[in-house]
Amino acid sequence: MKFKQVALPYNFQPSKAQGLTNDLLILNNKYFVKRSKPITKAFLNWKNQINVINEIKNAKFTLPILETTIADDKLWILMPYYQNLSALAKQTINQETLKTLAKLVQQLHQVKIKNNIKQWDAIKQLNLYCNLIKSKDNFQTIKNELIQWLKIYQPQQIVLAHNDLIIDNFVYQDKKWYLIDWDFATLNDRLFDIASFVSETLTKSEDINYWYQLFKISESELEIINNWIKYQNLIWYHWAEYLYQKTNNKTYQTIAKIKLANLNKQVN
Repeated sequence: MKFKQVALPYNFQPSKAQGLTNDLLILNNKYFVKRSKPITKAFLNWKNQINVINEIKNAKFTLPILETTIADDKLWILMPYYQNLSALAKQTINQETLKTLAKLVQQLHQVKIKNNIKQWDAIKQLNLYCNLIKSKDNFQTIKNELIQWLKIYQPQQIVLAHNDLIIDNFVYQDKKWYLIDWDFATLNDRLFDIASFVSETLTKSEDINYWYQLFKISESELEIINNWIKYQNLIWYHWAEYLYQKTNNKTYQTIAKIKLANLNKQVN
């Protein structure tokens, strides 16, 4: 493959950090490259990801994205290389940080869509992920309950949503925070993202409550968020278990165990 903005020859080196769904590479010691792993084709829409990136690649809430292309049956994403980039996992989460991160998410949700962006079909996606592996019997009850809820639930605000607000998708560079990685981004209920950050990143009740305050979450919205958290625990359990079975990577097994524990807490 060849990038339009980078002249040959290419010298790819593996990045110290490694992604779960992408190979992370340093190109010519100047560029950062995300190269999708073939296994992600079972659940990711690369063309939609490119459309999302075209919407946000120059936005202030994310790091610049220079180029995207599909070649050699992989999605390639070219970005500047930042040697001192730091993830949220290495920082202290306090109210000031949460306020800044909430603003990033709110800025994303305010993006005016011009390109053809897919909308998250909650029932279709639930079936997709649950069918990646043979599901546990007790999960069928949870799945059926969620489907019944989704059939009657009408989101009040559909926005451009990230859908995967894990701790590593917030990074710090030159005294500013940025939101990165658009693998799962679609149009979706804004409450899905608010739930995602709670489900994936926050552990302290005071941080969770403050996060809800920043988005002015009502009691009725809190019930919806709890349903979305259950939904996310279910699909990401199946996602992680599928990837563990395919790769034998213990990281996926750990994620699956965490999601399973979260589900058990919610239903017991």
